[in-house]
Amino acid sequence: MSAPATIDGGDLLIVGAGLAGLFTALHAPGRTTLLSPHTLGDGCASAWAQGGIAAAFRPGDQPQSHARDTMSAGAGIVDKASARLLSESIATAVESLAALGVP
Repeated sequence: MSAPATIDGGDLLIVGAGLAGLFTALHAPGRTTLLSPHTLGDGCASAWAQGGIAAAFRPGDQPQSHARDTMSAGAGIVDKASARLLSESIATAVESLAALGVP
């Protein structure tokens, strides 16, 4: 068995060029390589999304409720700590996406 491939020098390889991959590439330190069989932004779930972004970012919304909803929708396969982290930080991410012109 061969050794696993590594990327030296702090470089980052992102497989997939949907919204998550592109957003990560924009904010990653150092050199980033995107790998996608499609044109950037096409052929990915982001291009097909119809419901927008589920997030608790309006007055009265509770990140804890959003995390519980996420865990419930995940039917037992969602990591609780990850759901909490995402639900607590999504407002900042949505603001960053809006500033980039993401509808």
